[in-house]
Amino acid sequence: MKLHFAMAVLLGLAGCAGYSRGTVDTDGIYRFREAPIEVRAPAECLYDPRVYVAHSSVVFTTGLKNWRGDGSGQYHVDLADLPEGLSDPAFFVAAATELHREAYERNNGVLESEEVLDIHNRLAFQSVGTHRNVYVMVVTSIQFASHIVTAHLVYPKRDVSGQPMEIPWQCYERFVASIGYAGP
Repeated sequence: MKLHFAMAVLLGLAGCAGYSRGTVDTDGIYRFREAPIEVRAPAECLYDPRVYVAHSSVVFTTGLKNWRGDGSGQYHVDLADLPEGLSDPAFFVAAATELHREAYERNNGVLESEEVLDIHNRLAFQSVGTHRNVYVMVVTSIQFASHIVTAHLVYPKRDVSGQPMEIPWQCYERFVASIGYAGP
């Protein structure tokens, strides 16, 4: 039961290995083939946006420059079937808490905060941490009727000159809020 959810969290933290170039529709929306889930590409938050896809995952990143160097970050969305039992809110939060913590530990990350959220009347769990004091990882898992959708932001802690950078919360929150069921 935990395996599907753990895979969703870890896919986004692993980078773009195994991904191929993808596209979004002309309206700026990426629609998953595996389920009626969609997300708006964060084009306004990226320099020269690129899209990479793998089975049940999409990554939006910068194209011409290094994402760490230009401060745009990487935005990921991973889709997993909702395992039996995770439809219970308390179990979902407990499982998400445990798996987010394990994902940070496995990736040499330090968990800094975590909270339960309501995103468009859907239960969600969000954690924020750092990886080797080089970049920030924000992970948000959202419970849908038959799927878990996990959004990630990997963002540099410092710019190329070494100055601290602020997390682009406005971009990330719009990105997460754009995740929903595909429809007309």
